[in-house]
Amino acid sequence: MPRQSLVDRRPPFRLPRDVWSGAALSGVLLAVATAQVGFGLLCFVALVPLLAAIDAGATPRRAAGAGWLCGIVFFGSALAWVPLSGFRGSLLAVAAAYVVVMGLSLAAYSAALAWLRQRDRWLCLALAPVLWAAVEFARSWGALGYPWHHLGYSLASYPPLIQLAGVGGLYALSLWIAGVNTLVVGLAGAPRRVVLLSGALVAAPLALGLPTPEGTEPAETARVAAVQPHIAEPGRTVPARFHANLRTLLDLTDEALRGEPDLIVWPESAYERPIRAGGDPFLGAIAHHYGTPILTGAWRVERDTPSRVYNSATLVSSSTSKGLGTKSKAPC
Repeated sequence: MPRQSLVDRRPPFRLPRDVWSGAALSGVLLAVATAQVGFGLLCFVALVPLLAAIDAGATPRRAAGAGWLCGIVFFGSALAWVPLSGFRGSLLAVAAAYVVVMGLSLAAYSAALAWLRQRDRWLCLALAPVLWAAVEFARSWGALGYPWHHLGYSLASYPPLIQLAGVGGLYALSLWIAGVNTLVVGLAGAPRRVVLLSGALVAAPLALGLPTPEGTEPAETARVAAVQPHIAEPGRTVPARFHANLRTLLDLTDEALRGEPDLIVWPESAYERPIRAGGDPFLGAIAHHYGTPILTGAWRVERDTPSRVYNSATLVSSSTSKGLGTKSKAPC
């Protein structure tokens, strides 16, 4: 009997009957890995059940359904904070729509991989990480984009593992992580030389996180005080609660100042009033009183269209109020 070639070798994972459970498991693993709860390293195997099911021969139609299920579990878990925070009505409907639409992005990803798998297994595995990074980029684009819960964010608590982001950004990091998942699926049972070569290529980015001879201590440091009051979501955006909420924030800031920080950071939408291009005198007065710059979330009014208000980051000091960036989302 002729020896079976590497190209024709059957995949080691055979899950045609478990495509749905594999998809659901990947959704759970993705949700846990990106939730910043201490299990970020799961990102290196989070895609394995889904990819293994596709590699086992799932049809594009079946793979699309499995990918959609994976997305529903993943994004449904990621946005579970919306109903848990007490939001109801239109915002809850918007969150549900996001789950459905973002799930469709994984349906398209899985269907494309299954189509490639029917033609060439190794082309499918080679393009799996590239397509994953492309899907993350696509679903982050535009005013209604969803730039959260990318694979690269899973490693935020592991600085030595994220140095690739300094070279290629977040999507290069997601590309690398997806490549590790693909390696697990594709190289089980492959010849040793192929495993070693592929492993070396995947491990190469780790060299960027190795200590340098000069050491890793920064030349300069800054003390940052992050202030996060516990205010229920329904009461956070009520205009009548503005002064009470601000008082809570200021009381916590007074406590944080005992550590003599160089910068005070307030949370998203901490200042629920619009800030125009010229800044906000009241915020400037607060920063002047503390003698410390404040980085805060606030509403910023566009110069050309005053009727449009965006959720933005603003740096406030005793002399200036500077907008640092506008969140990629719909206007407030």
